[in-house]
This record gives sequence, C-alpha cells and structure tokens, in this order.
Amino acid sequence: MMKKVAGLMTVIFLYVFTAFSQTQMEKIKMEFEFKIDDVGNAEVVYKQSATAMQWKILNQTIGQNPSLLKRDLMHQLSAYELYDFKFSKDDMNRTFILTFKAKGVSKYKGNGVWDFKIEKEISPRQVSKNVWYLTMTNTEGNVLYEMYATLKLPDNVEKSEITTDEFGKRVLRYKVPVKKELPVFLILGAVSGVLGIVLIGASFVFKPKS
Repeated sequence: MMKKVAGLMTVIFLYVFTAFSQTQMEKIKMEFEFKIDDVGNAEVVYKQSATAMQWKILNQTIGQNPSLLKRDLMHQLSAYELYDFKFSKDDMNRTFILTFKAKGVSKYKGNGVWDFKIEKEISPRQVSKNVWYLTMTNTEGNVLYEMYATLKLPDNVEKSEITTDEFGKRVLRYKVPVKKELPVFLILGAVSGVLGIVLIGASFVFKPKS
C-alpha cells in the first residue's frame, strides 16, 4: 500500500529544511491543500512563503531547478503514482506554489467507505462533513516548523470521522454513496432488444411491395 499521506507533507518539509539548515531562521510556515476525488486520488497544493533570506536560498535551490524537487518527491514517494507536476513562483510576494497529483491516497474498504491515513503527530479538526483542517508542529535544531493543511473530501461525503483501521492505525474514515449501476449483461440485453425492435420495424417499412 501507499505510504501515509502525511508523508507527502513530511518529504517536502524535510527538503525545505535541508535548504534552510544553514540559516538562523526560527520559524517556517508551510501550507498544504489536499483535494480527494471520488476514486481516492488527490491533488496536492503546497504553498511556501518566505522571508528575504529564505527566498534567496529557495531561489538558489528549488528556484534554479525545480525538477530536482520533482525527482526527490518521486523517489521518496515511489509507492505513489505522482504526476502532473506544476511549479510557479512569485518574486514580488516571495512565494512559490507546487502542485501535483497522487493516485491511491485513500484506501477503499468497500460499501462506499474510504480510509485516509493520518499520522499520530498530526492534529485534525473537522470543519464540515467533507472538510478537515490538519496541523503539525516540529522542531529541528533552532528551527520551528508549522504545517497547516486543508483536506477536502468529495462533495458527496455522507459522514467522516477519526477512527482506527484493522491494524490499529489512526485514519480519517469517510463514506460516500455507493453508485448503483446495472450489470453489464442487463445493459447489453436492453440494447440488443432495442436494436431488434428497430430492425423488425425497419423490415416492415422498407419491405418491397408485391
């Protein structure tokens, strides 16, 4: 299975820490947004604002070659299928935005129930049925990291709650309506029946007159 979704945050977090480790900055704020679709895939948006010194370092590392960040992410998160990377930066406001998509972020349990794994270090808070706010703080040396994430589940979520899975791991479990579809053989049978009626009718209409 996939690594924990929080690992997506942690990998970027550690990458940025490496870039900042030579500075004397005391605080770094990181913002994330996860949008989960109805098949358990996610679009991830990572936004990083910086002080003047931090922005200088970012431009010397990520800004010069964002493909290195993509390479590191794909290597560290090889259990995910990551794609559709986009990177942009705003020099005026000293902000960069990285977006990408990941398949299989949520695990399907059956009967419309999905599990989204959340590490114990993360503090979740429910905003609505399909929106959760996640926070985590950590320290490395003299640097304090504050991470904030908005998790948006599918719009048709019926309920969501924090619980544990069969292995005792903490998860955000949510339920969506199960799509009721006709079996393929019934659909094919109906189509065949309609075609048969059309062909019979056509044979009468275009029957040569004797």
